[in-house]
Amino acid sequence: MFCEKCGKKLVEGAIFCDNCGTSISRFTDSNPPPVQMSVSQDPTVTVYKKRSGKKALVMIGVLVLLVVVFMGAVGVFNGDEKYVEVVKSGHPVAYPDITYEEAYNSFFDSPKWKYLKTDDGLDIVQFDGECTYDGEPAHMVVQFKVNVSSGDFDIYAMELDDNPQSILDIAVIQSVIFES
Repeated sequence: MFCEKCGKKLVEGAIFCDNCGTSISRFTDSNPPPVQMSVSQDPTVTVYKKRSGKKALVMIGVLVLLVVVFMGAVGVFNGDEKYVEVVKSGHPVAYPDITYEEAYNSFFDSPKWKYLKTDDGLDIVQFDGECTYDGEPAHMVVQFKVNVSSGDFDIYAMELDDNPQSILDIAVIQSVIFES
């Protein structure tokens, strides 16, 4: 008698194959193993395997995890949007009738607002936008330091084409933005 799996000659009365470990006790001369059928080699016949439910669950789990991580990165779960809203809805004392969002979004092309947390724990809202400066295209970055509990914020830094602006330059640029 030979092992059905590996083909090794079996010791008479063996329960397991001593080569591959396959159980052979269920097969006897009066109870032979089932006949294996070969799969058609016809290229027009497609054979589909049933996918494991475990594999599908793992794939769904990974997809859900990626969505949650993405949503966390854009601030959906941690309330980062509240910092941005404090700045967007605020206005300078000299311009009480127009918000930062209205002024900046109408003055700049491609306006983008986002929240940042600095290494030293500051809550920063950063604005990026495109504008024209001295007749040339320019990129402006404005960072606002925010205290969300009091609703206060101040301009923390401003750069025009990666050049930091002085306090005087910031005041002049702010006037131009809010008066246009």
